[in-house]
Amino acid sequence: MPPATKPTTNFEQTLGNHVPITFVNVSSLPDLAIRNESQLQLTAWVYSGTDIDVTVDWSDGTATSISCVDASELNVVIVNYTYETAGTFTVSVAASNRVSGFTLNQAIVVYERITNLTISGDSSVQTPPGTGTWEVEEVVTPSGTGRWKVEEVITPSGTGT
Repeated sequence: MPPATKPTTNFEQTLGNHVPITFVNVSSLPDLAIRNESQLQLTAWVYSGTDIDVTVDWSDGTATSISCVDASELNVVIVNYTYETAGTFTVSVAASNRVSGFTLNQAIVVYERITNLTISGDSSVQTPPGTGTWEVEEVVTPSGTGRWKVEEVITPSGTGT
């Protein structure tokens, strides 16, 4: 009887030659924006690398992903976004491939636009340089009426709190 032969299995695998990302730079967003109005533009410069995925997480449940497949000395990714809700958000930009990755974060505060502001006070409010006593009675925004925190008020004399 002939000796038993063992079955052979051939595996073939293609290994890619991935180039690591050497550096990522991201444009600065403004410190604040207005809900449904301010169009933000974020630019990411990704130096070197192949098969790069760039993801911008706006931290409001929305993320934008872009793939840069070709090898290049510099990949430039431009993303535009407008927030639909007010709040404080941490925008996270991640650039990665199979052999490297970078993540950069920055904060932005998104406000409601004030469309009508009622301020009351005594007659001294109109006395320059704004030494009078006053208070905010009501603020109307596109989402309704209510009391909102007023962080800074600029008066005609250029001062206020």
